[in-house]
Amino acid sequence: MVALPTHNPVFLIGFPRYGTTMLRLHLAAHPDLSIPPECSFLSWLHDDYADWSAADVEGPRLDLFLRDLSSSRKFHTWKLPSDVVKRKIKEAEAASYASLVSCVYEAFAENRGKAQTRWGDKNNVHIQHLDLIGSLFPAAQYVILVRDVRDVFASFQDLANLESQSPYRPAPLTDPREVATLWRQANLRCVTFLEELQLGRAMLIKYEELASNPVSAFAEILAFLEMPWTDAIFEAPEINRRSGLEPPETLDWKPLTLEPITTSRIGRWRESVSPVDLELLLTESADAMSALGYRV
Repeated sequence: MVALPTHNPVFLIGFPRYGTTMLRLHLAAHPDLSIPPECSFLSWLHDDYADWSAADVEGPRLDLFLRDLSSSRKFHTWKLPSDVVKRKIKEAEAASYASLVSCVYEAFAENRGKAQTRWGDKNNVHIQHLDLIGSLFPAAQYVILVRDVRDVFASFQDLANLESQSPYRPAPLTDPREVATLWRQANLRCVTFLEELQLGRAMLIKYEELASNPVSAFAEILAFLEMPWTDAIFEAPEINRRSGLEPPETLDWKPLTLEPITTSRIGRWRESVSPVDLELLLTESADAMSALGYRV
């Protein structure tokens, strides 16, 4: 039996329009870390395969899993052949759903020339499944990104005005009350989750800090993950262009992933959010803004 890597996975958690893709791309540029594009198969397939056992590795259920995995939304953007995943699962003799999931991420890493590296995940939907992830991967670490709700709303406004032919373009949220309510719920959930975890399991970082001082911010993140510093972190835009770290199917609404990190998106709400919308945003989110250290 081939032992699975002992590295604990890294989960990047955040609400949409937070900059989690930028965070993923820079961390994925680290030679010792592999974080594929978004695909939430982990939570989608859990109910059907939660009782996975070693006996399923040599049975017909493996092909059913591979079929469901391949048909999962966005999984094709991984460009990961099913036979590569199948071989990994058989080699590891995956005896649980957590092991099964790990094999998929590890197969992606190996297919990208990063065998035996630590794997990670970035999916906005996983902010709704923190308890599930915690039960599957009790040694996982979490980097939780937060962002000012006012700039989040401004970003959704940009998305609403964007022309895109991609089937994966997210639905823009244009109601300030809805954005603020969802933002508040998501962030208070993260704060509660953070408080429940043991020290060293999760860290929270603001988008504004990451964009304003990326060297310091990424040094803090890598130290938290107990990973060595590498200048490759800031080669992410070039690596993205060269290797397609971000799938072309999503680039039309994520063009900034091809550019260096800047502060240009901080405080954009001052120019684009109306006073009426601003009041609604703050009314609905004041307690969460305060809990996260944002001045209202």
